Amino acid sequence: MKKYIFIGLMIVLATSCTNFLEEYSQDLSKVESYTDLDELLIGDGYWRPGRMFNEYSSTTYESDFLECLHLMTDELEIFRKTWQVNYHLQDDYFGYITWQRQVGSTYKGTTINAEDRDWNELYKRINVVNQIIASIDEQSAADEEDELEKIRIKGESYFLRAIYYFTLVNMYARPYDPNTASTEPGIPIKRTPQIEDRLWESSPLSEVYGYILADLEVANECLRQTNVKNHPYRADIVASLLLTSRVYLYMQDWQNAYNYADSVMQRKGDLEDLNAYTASSGTSVLNRSSVETIFSMGGHVLAPITFMDEGTSLMGDTLVVPTFCISQNLVDLYGEEGDDNDLRRGIYIRQINPIVYGIVYSPEWVLNKADGPDLYTSGEYNEVGDFFLMRTAEAYLNAAEAAAQLGNSGEAVSLLQQLRSRRVRTDNANYGTGGELVQFIRDERERELCLEGHRWFDLRRYMVDAQYPYSKEITHYYTDFNAEADPTTGSEYVTTVYTLAENDPAYTLALPKEVTDFQPDLSSVSRPDRPGTVHNEFAGLDFEALGQADGYRAGLEVGAEDKEVGAEHLPDNYNPNYYRYYNADYDQFDIYGDAYEAAFEEGYNEAYPDEGGASEDWLAGYADGFAAGRVDFAAGDEYGDGYNDMWDCRDYNFDEYNTAFEEGYADALKTPAEKGAEDGAAMAQWEIEHDYAWAETDDFYWYEGYATQEEKDEYDEAFGDAYYSAIGY
Repeated sequence: MKKYIFIGLMIVLATSCTNFLEEYSQDLSKVESYTDLDELLIGDGYWRPGRMFNEYSSTTYESDFLECLHLMTDELEIFRKTWQVNYHLQDDYFGYITWQRQVGSTYKGTTINAEDRDWNELYKRINVVNQIIASIDEQSAADEEDELEKIRIKGESYFLRAIYYFTLVNMYARPYDPNTASTEPGIPIKRTPQIEDRLWESSPLSEVYGYILADLEVANECLRQTNVKNHPYRADIVASLLLTSRVYLYMQDWQNAYNYADSVMQRKGDLEDLNAYTASSGTSVLNRSSVETIFSMGGHVLAPITFMDEGTSLMGDTLVVPTFCISQNLVDLYGEEGDDNDLRRGIYIRQINPIVYGIVYSPEWVLNKADGPDLYTSGEYNEVGDFFLMRTAEAYLNAAEAAAQLGNSGEAVSLLQQLRSRRVRTDNANYGTGGELVQFIRDERERELCLEGHRWFDLRRYMVDAQYPYSKEITHYYTDFNAEADPTTGSEYVTTVYTLAENDPAYTLALPKEVTDFQPDLSSVSRPDRPGTVHNEFAGLDFEALGQADGYRAGLEVGAEDKEVGAEHLPDNYNPNYYRYYNADYDQFDIYGDAYEAAFEEGYNEAYPDEGGASEDWLAGYADGFAAGRVDFAAGDEYGDGYNDMWDCRDYNFDEYNTAFEEGYADALKTPAEKGAEDGAAMAQWEIEHDYAWAETDDFYWYEGYATQEEKDEYDEAFGDAYYSAIGY
């Protein structure tokens, strides 16, 4: 039976996973009332929120659908300066990030990921609301209140079907061009709940949009009669009107786009004033209580992806690093470096210094609309999502764009000024007219709606704009951290650059391979192969000379400081200040790191010379003394002085060796448990005093000094107990 795309659903519900919706579906075997359909709607009709979090020292993704729409745009770049980030996620999305012909491809090409996850999830939701739409009118209503509840459920269902089909058609069909929409293939449409044994066809693009508008007409009629049940997680009339405006905008029906946006602003026109914004603890600028929030289905996977914070480990190691960071293209839209006039720079995005195990990298811009580190470490859902989010600001931008396209520049500028007065300190923009004004609105749309799921679709529709067509070239980079070593730099990292050309066919996703393999005659775009080219952004740099200069400068300074305060002589990377001038961006090149290390030691010893080999002599004396003590302990013959048969300082400093021999001998007479407890506590104290720099374990850990496994185990257990107790673990 040819029914791959649409699976018949029995009305058996799964419990909703979000703690924001405050309503949960129940398992049902049959529909007995409209309340059963309402539970089906909230449990499986609405989108399942996603999140990314740390669980048992590994990263877990939950419902990370549609993230490809963020990663294909010009808003994000891979953070590619170190392998110490979530690169399996980058590889999972490699085919999308680099616009491959087959988006399931991975960088190495050894595996092909599934391409139909988003497709299946969207059609699954559509099939659920088809069930509800087919059944809702049949349900009885005891009174007017029940009848209004039925109307609300019906309106929400039609709204959801419209938004899901709108998402699908903008992913898998070419952008809507009024001149070609009637002949351009769209996507398969199914509006009935029955299982149908037939091959499916892609409806023409004009028909798909016609179905979407028809659904929104019903949704608008129903939802204007009812109140929202759980704002903003259930659709209401404002959300439906805004979606209608968006659909008309994409169809270049400017008058209707303006009219419906105006209807939204008449009902909900307030804007957040970023001039008065203060980030209170646990509250991001995107939240359910904002006066701008119209609708959301909750959850946020993108925020933790763009800013992971795994905190501080027991050994003091830190990992604060984005997997993806904000592109320079988006950063530049907010003004030149140091320009703080646009308040969205710092509130929507912010700059951090990534840190990987104490090494600080050059600054990167990360998403700040939602609290990524908090979401990642707590495992909570964000109050609003990075998809299917509707805000009042979009209505202003829709109306401004439509007005500009209609030639009403004054109205367009007025709407922009109302929005920007709450986004910038001083609005000194030159708006222009005609095409210049339209381009300003497009840039403002990116500044305002960045990383809310609009940009990829916007770039597509700009290409077919009848009056002011626009397309852009996008460049993405991908770094392989397990490549064959480059002998000229010592690097095992290879970066490849990929380019999406203007008006590239890959601005549209091909139908998933799993779908076309089953039904090859379904219309699908043909994406070109995209192999990429090797890119060396550090070409021409002398890493050895750079490492020597940075290391020597750090060594001189740190050595002089340590000598002045009488600190321990540490001319290596155990020194807490070792990385003072280390350029972490060059960390991928071994030649730089090796040169830095050697030069640091040279500079440090020059500023703080080692006054003798006491450490080596001490260790030798202690080792001999401990061994002698264990022999004498076993024999019951105490003989711990310079006449002991195992005492031998011929190659060492006499005083250092002798003192250490006696200390080692005395320690050997303790039980392994006593000795282990002392050593574990001593190592913990050293690390605490040295900000958890790695200790030379031979200085503290005397496990090998014992002959039997029983003694070793006794020592080891006591050492661990004392160590972890001392550091508070």
